Amino acid sequence: EEIIRERTIEIRQNSEALAASERRYRLMADNVNDLIWLTDMNLNFIFISPSVYRMYGYTVDEAMKLPHEKWNTPESYMKVIDTYTRELQKEKTGGNAPDSHIILLLEQVKKDGTVFPVELKVSVIRDDKGEAVNIVGITRDISERIAIEKEKDVIKEQLTQAQKMESLGTLVGGLAH
Repeated sequence: EEIIRERTIEIRQNSEALAASERRYRLMADNVNDLIWLTDMNLNFIFISPSVYRMYGYTVDEAMKLPHEKWNTPESYMKVIDTYTRELQKEKTGGNAPDSHIILLLEQVKKDGTVFPVELKVSVIRDDKGEAVNIVGITRDISERIAIEKEKDVIKEQLTQAQKMESLGTLVGGLAH
């Protein structure tokens, strides 16, 4: 009876620890701004974080059923398929490092049809034998980053023009004297 009681206590403690871990995981997934997703090796979604609604306008249920070509512009969809095919081939021949990841810059489509730039960081999850079993990714909206880079380019161009004008003014001033 003592062994059963100790085992029952151990199982209860493990169950409580697992429940606490699940709550932390859910809290994180529910509150992150980026989209976190998980697929099987055939690219069927297993998990999509609730941030899909803020980012794309889809509910989790809608997003889980959405075909991959609907997420991306045609060009980005081809980039995804080409990359997936290439990386799957590397996986079959043992050419991928176990802890590697890929970063893709794509244009994706929101539920309302708005196209926006994203950065995907994709990794393979492996089982105990080192076999690829899932694909996990984080999708980040980089619209703001792109806008800032464009603004920086405009400012650089304006600075270059101002420097040219200053040089020209100095030259003309020197000639006048």
